[in-house]
Amino acid sequence: MTTLRSRALAAAAFAAALIGHGCSCNNPATSLSFSAQPGGGLAGAALTPGVVVTALDKDGNPVTSFTGNVTLSIGSGPPGATLGGPSTAAAKNGAATFDGLIFNKAGAYTLSASSTGLPAAQSAQFAISPGSDESLSFVVEPQDTSINRALTPSVQVGILDHFGNVTHSTATVQLQLAVNPGTGALRGATSVAAVDGLATFVDLSLDAFGTGYQLSASSGSLVPVTSQAFNITQPRLTYTNPTAPAKVRLVRDDVSSTDTSIVLRLEAAASFSGYSIGLDLPIDPTKIVPASFVMTPGAVFSPGQAPSVPAVASKLPTSGPLAGVLVTGISQRPTGTGAVAGNTQVTAGQVFYTIKLDMPATPNFGVVFDGANPGPRFRAGVRDRTGTEVVAPSEFAIGKLEVR
Repeated sequence: MTTLRSRALAAAAFAAALIGHGCSCNNPATSLSFSAQPGGGLAGAALTPGVVVTALDKDGNPVTSFTGNVTLSIGSGPPGATLGGPSTAAAKNGAATFDGLIFNKAGAYTLSASSTGLPAAQSAQFAISPGSDESLSFVVEPQDTSINRALTPSVQVGILDHFGNVTHSTATVQLQLAVNPGTGALRGATSVAAVDGLATFVDLSLDAFGTGYQLSASSGSLVPVTSQAFNITQPRLTYTNPTAPAKVRLVRDDVSSTDTSIVLRLEAAASFSGYSIGLDLPIDPTKIVPASFVMTPGAVFSPGQAPSVPAVASKLPTSGPLAGVLVTGISQRPTGTGAVAGNTQVTAGQVFYTIKLDMPATPNFGVVFDGANPGPRFRAGVRDRTGTEVVAPSEFAIGKLEVR
């Protein structure tokens, strides 16, 4: 009698203990949960400790009878990320343990756990850091540049781990010429300490023309790298045509332009009627030859002929409120020889006039003007016979002119 009573009491105590610890031995599993979350680690190294996913019943208690397979996959992560190591494990006593998980890319991750018939579970976010320094890579390659001018954008070399992640290294990187077609000298700081795995070379230049230069980067025992080929050219005037929608555009005349002399066409990009057009364009006159400025009227608006005075404006003042502003404009003449009584229909592609600018013999590198940021003195417009504006300044598209 005493033995039976003792066994009954022991069984009751065991049952109470199981209930107290949240065990569910008979209820079915309804969800998964990361009972041991993934911690941070290094690219290419196994996560430690291992990740554990537990099956739970509807009340959130572990289901120790669950023995199904659980599969892990990347829920979120950096581009190109892969998950290595055993990613599927059979649950034991309701829990699946994953040892040896490996990630190739540095960055922030989450894991997703799935099992047939159960909703997927998401882990907390964790971070994978780069591995040890192994090799070098040109993150920003050298670009074609004029002689004696700093390579732009600045050349940048990354220190990478085995998986191509930029490390947090502060190692010093050296640059030298690997291919030197112009027998030029590489000038500027050629030895730079990396900051967070990136060595940036801000003042590199070459003093000889050449096609097919290449740089090489080295740092101690790290695997070196050679850059793409680039050219060192004569200084030149370069113009980037505007791409924004517009009614009037200032574009490069490829036939008439050279490296040292640029011809720009002010042309219609849409159809409209008008009587006059004007453009006040602020420029940096130190980067062109001011005396070389030439404006040539087109065939859209007739400015009149002699003995009348043609209605054409063309100047680049050196003093006063319009100093440094390229002032151009043309109007049909209301009276006299070649007079036009009414508005003229303009069609897309017609040229109002051209502007010619020359580069100095000793170039002054930089921006002559930038239509994306023309400044407060910029003025432009097309007006009809009564003086009403038919094309606003915002409907003019101006590109970017540089000495490079």
